[in-house]
This record gives sequence, C-alpha cells and structure tokens, in this order.
Amino acid sequence: MRTISITFSCKLCEYSTKFRSNLTKHSKIHEKGISCCTLRCPSGNCVSTFRTLNEVDKYMNISHKISIDVEDLVFKDEEKFKAWRDGLRKKS
Repeated sequence: MRTISITFSCKLCEYSTKFRSNLTKHSKIHEKGISCCTLRCPSGNCVSTFRTLNEVDKYMNISHKISIDVEDLVFKDEEKFKAWRDGLRKKS
C-alpha cells in the first residue's frame, strides 16, 4: 500500500504542516501582525517551525519524545553574548 504525504504551506512565510487546521491557525497570526516562524525543529529531520521556545519544547516532547532543558542566560553586553555563541558553534 502506498502512503501519500501532503504538506500545507503558508503563502506568506516558510511555515508548513501536515494538517490543514494547523495552517488555518497559523494564518491568523499574520492577520494579527505577530512575528512567526523564527524557530525550527532542532531534530534535523522535520520542517516544523515555531514562534516560542515553549512551543518547541511541547512539540519535541510529544512528537519526538525528546525532553529539552531550557536555561535562561543573561549577558552583560553583546560581546559576552557573541563569545558564548561562538563557543557553542565551535562545540557543534
């Protein structure tokens, strides 16, 4: 038996989903002028996008069975942030 995968895509941004109802819900954020689609699924295997870290966390738990530890960081200035960011990039 052959399975057909359908993806519904937003015409205004890169958002896509397997469910029409999710696209309908997503489209409403454009009507409200809210920022969207800044975060992608970190699994590397999927195209899901999110507006908040909370949405990513919930999605990863439910869809990928992965728990994410979130840590709040405060930097004294932009240079301290860039040093931290560059250190992470070197690790990966």
